[in-house]
Amino acid sequence: MLFAMALPGCLMAQMREGGYQALKADKENTVTAISVNVVPLGNGILYFHEGGDPRKPLSGPYRITVNRREYCTGNFKKGFVDGDWERHRDDRLLEKRTVYKNGLLDGKFIRFRESGKEEYVYTYENGRKRYYISYHPGGKIRGEQFYEEDERLHGDGFTYDEEGKIVGEKRYQHGRRQGVQVETDRDGYKVSQVYVDHKKCGVYS
Repeated sequence: MLFAMALPGCLMAQMREGGYQALKADKENTVTAISVNVVPLGNGILYFHEGGDPRKPLSGPYRITVNRREYCTGNFKKGFVDGDWERHRDDRLLEKRTVYKNGLLDGKFIRFRESGKEEYVYTYENGRKRYYISYHPGGKIRGEQFYEEDERLHGDGFTYDEEGKIVGEKRYQHGRRQGVQVETDRDGYKVSQVYVDHKKCGVYS
């Protein structure tokens, strides 16, 4: 059996087809350097195995070197990610995914700022995006949006300023804009736009 999992696009951009160096720890915490091969199968699925032998799936904790500045850490069970998956740059935690179930992301995908504070978070269920929230550098909420099971935008989404005031509103029905949409222009004035079935249908402020 080989290791296969669906990864968000930002990690796909980092880990491409080919070979990587990795560190593997056994039950006695003995660390061994090994080579890992990565084969993309399409639809965001990557196929990992030790060295040139596809019959050796990754199992246990690994640290995989992506490039000179970045590496990923994760635990594997029977060829699938089991638990958290982290991406580090210059020994700083850059992204974290928690938790994987049967190779699918079922939990949060977190992107961190250099300060260590969260920049944005996606919440997944069975590999599908369901909720998004972003933060200002100071830590207050910047925006939020909900998704349907098929990952189309659905429901009310809001944008906030650093004081917590609403400066934007977007409303979606099954991936299409519907109803009053509100934005704040550069001068601080709110401008409203009405949409009907994803088409503009009048302007007022």
